[in-house]
Amino acid sequence: MLKLSQNLLALGLTKKLSNANTSRESLLSRATDSKRLVPMENEKLNFSIVENLKEVIFQTDQAGQLKFLNSAWTEITGFTLDESLGKNFLEFIHPDDRLLHWEKFQSLVESHQDQCRYHLRCLTKNGSLGWLEVYACVILIEGNGAIVISGTLNDLSGHKHREQLLIAQQAAINVLAESTSLKEAIPKVLQAICENLEWVRGEFWSAAEQAKTLRCLESWQIPVVPLSEFENATRNITLAPGIGLPGRVWVSGEAIWSADLTKDSSFCRTKIAAAVGLHAAFAIPIIAEDEMLGVMLFFSHSSQQPDTDLLQVMAVIGCQLGQFIKRKQAEEELQRQNLSLQFQLHQAAEYVRSLLPAPLTGALTIEQQFVPSLQLGGDIFDYYWLDANNLVVYLLDVAGHGVRSALLSVSVLNLLRTQSLYNTDFYQPWTVLAELNRVFQINDNGNDYFTIWYGVYNQLNRKLVYACAGHPPGILLSAHPDAAPIIELSTANLPIGILSDSEFDDDSCEIQPGSTLYIFSDGAYEIPHPIDKNWELKTFVKFLADYQNSGNGNLEEVLDYIQSMNNNKALDDDFSLLKVNFA
Repeated sequence: MLKLSQNLLALGLTKKLSNANTSRESLLSRATDSKRLVPMENEKLNFSIVENLKEVIFQTDQAGQLKFLNSAWTEITGFTLDESLGKNFLEFIHPDDRLLHWEKFQSLVESHQDQCRYHLRCLTKNGSLGWLEVYACVILIEGNGAIVISGTLNDLSGHKHREQLLIAQQAAINVLAESTSLKEAIPKVLQAICENLEWVRGEFWSAAEQAKTLRCLESWQIPVVPLSEFENATRNITLAPGIGLPGRVWVSGEAIWSADLTKDSSFCRTKIAAAVGLHAAFAIPIIAEDEMLGVMLFFSHSSQQPDTDLLQVMAVIGCQLGQFIKRKQAEEELQRQNLSLQFQLHQAAEYVRSLLPAPLTGALTIEQQFVPSLQLGGDIFDYYWLDANNLVVYLLDVAGHGVRSALLSVSVLNLLRTQSLYNTDFYQPWTVLAELNRVFQINDNGNDYFTIWYGVYNQLNRKLVYACAGHPPGILLSAHPDAAPIIELSTANLPIGILSDSEFDDDSCEIQPGSTLYIFSDGAYEIPHPIDKNWELKTFVKFLADYQNSGNGNLEEVLDYIQSMNNNKALDDDFSLLKVNFA
């Protein structure tokens, strides 16, 4: 309300000045006229009020030529009244806002409206930009009918500057929230700051890992500004810590402001900066977790004194950027480790695959399918003739995933394949499991245990002796009409390594000619199913039986179906499946 009253008072005073065709000179001359002492005292009071207002009181003719200004004009713009009166108001307005101002004034002159209010940028004597709120109205001069434009100019520079700082800060934060890499984020942050705070160029300096010099890694500049020569010079230089603006900030860890680069002997690009018209600059450190990560440097065409508010906002932006850089560095390191791990897992999977036996042919055949998961589980299997009549077949699954699990499974395979276990009869499954349990015990972290299905088949008496330690059962699909169509072959033993004093049993069964035995790990059926959500063992067993009875039973087709059911994505666990066909 006070501000509105001041505006109305000021406009009322300027109307009185206009209608009486007065000026400072006329007021002073009238002060000598003793016959008009009382009116003169009133005019002196009005003049004093106008001169002490914080708002600018202005008056122009129809062409925009300034006819009256009070002292607030000099306080806001830096131009004296003598430097300003008689000139066109447009000369003091930012080029991009002159059309707006002209259209508003023309609308007043042509009586399209009585008054108007708008914001524009003004030019100041020191080269910086200010913001003004313009309130203007039309005044008709009594007697000659001339039209003048009179009104007030309120200084919005501080308010607008704080508003721009907040906009720039939010723009930079938005960039960091939306960017996926440093290469994408840093130029956009520089752009957001330059465009919102009206600096013509921004740079990001940093040192490569273990490097002793700083380089400009990223930059952005106003496209219409001819700074290519400065850009080329920047790309070709390196700075030692402590040298130049970036080097000094790198060492001190504090922001530095240079009001005029052409007079700054510590700036290394003074000549080229002067040639392209760069004057003011400031640099801020990018620090996170007490680590110096980089320096941001910004340039302006005008000389500018240090701006505390700007530096405070830039410190916040620098902190946000530092956290972003550390986060991306951590992500890149994690990605590098993941790539290294994936390579190791791939190598380990290929090594495991190279150890697996080829399909067995002859009167008794064995088919096999092995698909390692992305994380590589601990599946491994083997089959071979102990002698001319006895075939051993086993499949084991080490707990956990990764190279450690794979190495343990390979160790077990080597012991069994070379028959290096002590006090073991490899024809008797229970002795094999007992010795494996003595050698391999679970560690303090709950690792290094495994499940196993181990069987020995004698083709002379068609007897299969088997033992199961926590593993899914073998599934025997009998071809004999009097036998059960599906027989689960399992024994109630704990996994290998759970208890050091575990005892193990085995069992046996007679194999009818034409029967089929399936041996698999839990990765073959613990997968999502579109209808049953997750397969259970009994669902998988029924699927195998139905598939076998349909006349198919080819393991490649079984695998294709399971992978399609999993939307052809990588399996979460190793897939191991053996099919033993008894003649």
